[in-house]
Amino acid sequence: MSDVVVQNLPCKSLKLFTPALAELAAVLQKGLEENFASVQVSVIDCPDLSLPPYSLASPGLCGDQKVVDVGGPYYLLPLANKEKLYRLRDIAKICGDHSGLMVGAGAGPWPVVGANCELMANINVTGDTVDVRSKVAKVNAETQLGETQDIDTDAFALMGNFYLSKGNRDGKVLEIKASHRTGPDNYMSSIRNTLHKHYGDQTLGLGGTFLVEKGKAKLHVMSEFSTTPINNAEQLNNWLKFYEYEGPVTALGYLLSHDPGLDVRIEHFHCFTDRGVGGHYHYDTTPEDVAYRGYFGLAETFYRIDAPPEILNFGKD
Repeated sequence: MSDVVVQNLPCKSLKLFTPALAELAAVLQKGLEENFASVQVSVIDCPDLSLPPYSLASPGLCGDQKVVDVGGPYYLLPLANKEKLYRLRDIAKICGDHSGLMVGAGAGPWPVVGANCELMANINVTGDTVDVRSKVAKVNAETQLGETQDIDTDAFALMGNFYLSKGNRDGKVLEIKASHRTGPDNYMSSIRNTLHKHYGDQTLGLGGTFLVEKGKAKLHVMSEFSTTPINNAEQLNNWLKFYEYEGPVTALGYLLSHDPGLDVRIEHFHCFTDRGVGGHYHYDTTPEDVAYRGYFGLAETFYRIDAPPEILNFGKD
């Protein structure tokens, strides 16, 4: 593990465990069958994910694959630290002068949007040249309904969890299909728990995109910043706005098999639709009807950037 400080943001990096994708597919096939009636995990040539419904800023997930955790819920709770503002292009520079795709979940750039919001990060970066395809979800002040909008900035606030790659298709990815949930774990938690159970203390990272093809998903969108302290999970859930959306719902983000002792968010995905709604993915609410299809790259390196000075024991779900 190495420590660096770039642009006044402390950073720790960790080499991740990278088993062969064929081995990983077999492990996930067996593990997901404990939570889903139908499972198919395959190693395939990366499809063109720039096409709908994924609509990524680059066509693929391959090449120089990394995951990064920036900031954290500590900077939101109990009261928001509004000085915590970042740019994805700067995060790319910290992550080995990364060039290519950056997708994931974070807090949106509230000074630009004019409201607290959820970020669905989706950009292609080369130095200071940034192609932004990102969206944010916010609560409509009048209707209290969640709504999404496109943004043209790579800024974000407070926290973010991202998958980085060259954005190429010249490589293999995991395709993970699962339907009719029979167990307690949602799609992403089932993947993560399977990896942790099988590989133990060896830390693995996956990132990319998945689609809730059928069924409904529970999402949240943050309300406007609270003016009273939020000190526990109950207060947090009362502040968040929860919604249930019918598929198709597209999600972007990453997961780690477990926390390697760096106070990380081990699972974080944000969603959008072609119907102008989206937010933070929690789980499906129609287990018998749900069907998932996901595409993931296996990360080689993990970066922990601007970790909070103290550990917050709630708010990472």
